[in-house]
Amino acid sequence: MQRERWIRMLSLLLVISVSPVWVNAQGTSATPPAPTPLPLTLTQTALDDEVVTAEIEAILRDDKITSEQIIARMSDLLERFPNSALVYLRRGDVYSQMGDFQQAIKDYDQAIVLDPALIEAYINKATSYAGLGNNKQALAIYDQAIGLDPASALAYYNRGNIYRMMGDNAQAIADYDQAIELDPAFAQPYYNRGNAYREQGRYEQAVADYDQAIALDPTFLTAYYNRGIAYADMGDFVQAIADFDQAIALAPEAAPFYFHRGNAYMALREYAQAVADYDQAIELDPTFATTFFQRGMAYAAVGDLEQALRNLDEAIALDPAYIDAYTSRGAVHFSLGNLEQALSDYNQLIALDPENVYAYWGRGSVYFNLGDYEQAILDYDQAITFDPENVTAYLQRGTAHYRLGDLEQALSDYSSAMTLDPTNTSALVNRGFVAYTLGVATDDPDAQLRYFQQALADFRQLTDSDQELPAQIQSRVQEILDELEAMELPPMTPES
Repeated sequence: MQRERWIRMLSLLLVISVSPVWVNAQGTSATPPAPTPLPLTLTQTALDDEVVTAEIEAILRDDKITSEQIIARMSDLLERFPNSALVYLRRGDVYSQMGDFQQAIKDYDQAIVLDPALIEAYINKATSYAGLGNNKQALAIYDQAIGLDPASALAYYNRGNIYRMMGDNAQAIADYDQAIELDPAFAQPYYNRGNAYREQGRYEQAVADYDQAIALDPTFLTAYYNRGIAYADMGDFVQAIADFDQAIALAPEAAPFYFHRGNAYMALREYAQAVADYDQAIELDPTFATTFFQRGMAYAAVGDLEQALRNLDEAIALDPAYIDAYTSRGAVHFSLGNLEQALSDYNQLIALDPENVYAYWGRGSVYFNLGDYEQAILDYDQAITFDPENVTAYLQRGTAHYRLGDLEQALSDYSSAMTLDPTNTSALVNRGFVAYTLGVATDDPDAQLRYFQQALADFRQLTDSDQELPAQIQSRVQEILDELEAMELPPMTPES
């Protein structure tokens, strides 16, 4: 309730909450203990001070008035008590809650003029500068606050949050360490230190901090959520699901929790459970394109390509620049035989990301299946330019060259694929067949020997590896192998 929110402001300092991506952590932060009140260095009498406090409390208790009316009544109070740092402080708090950080800062400045030792005014002023995106100024003011009160856990905690927002997790962790040392019962520093550790890839330390935050506050919603993400990052999807279950129990209307639990079920290949969670996430938030994308991937995994296509259409409708969605929709269209639609998706993907390897590889495959081998080769060329270790692109380009009758270039591409992946069965079979074909076709004895030696080496490797091949291919490989071995060819040398 508004009334309760404002009353809490009488005794609490503003706390910056650094929230996880795509989660509204508003209201989930643990309430830090208020620091020891500092004496006011004001000229007003103790009686006036009691009157001001009582009147502020009465204003904030009135749940029938708006924020603007609260401001007006506090302004009236300042007419009567113009030297009250407390009224400026609380009016600044209201402005800050309204998002009017500039006006809030003016009030905090006035509170500091009236009471230079009022640390709460420094902390809340720094918070307002953070709200304006002026992190450098916020840091400077937190430094002032810590200089005034080196025992303020909240000042260290909030300064740590600013460092995190600036990407300096090492300094943030140092400040969270100090906050925890000063107040071991303050849950938030453990939580945000856990976030900083997770961003550094130090997942076990992150989990330990989330554990501590939850021990201090068993209702700490985002601590369960982020611990679940940390477990997922570690590959422990069962434990991740347990944490997402707990987060959902605490906030059953939070779409992100269902989304991430769905992702964990996807990783476990429990696709029906994943779809159910994505369904719930979409019902709660039908505007998040990634949920449709993930649900599409779950349907694709179980072979329901039509449902996959519908979900990818939705994802792209919500986010027309969604690169992964175009990539996957192109692949689904290709699998369904919708080559023109696949071509359109890959063209759009290249327009969005001109160096996207999968776009060129996918479009090359479409051209290949349309019989346009020259264009396919051009796209495979691009894919290899952007990813010189793309084995599949070499294989496909080799086959396109083969279809065009350029067997030497096909042999070269299959050899490149073998260099990158010496156990690749497709490359081994194709190179063996092409080498044998070239050997049969040439009139040059030296070249013929070289080709036959290559074919023999490849087919022997296939036989030795016990690779299972389709019966027709296996039969032809064995037939050629018997023929070549009967020739009693000399061993292949490196120069060959």
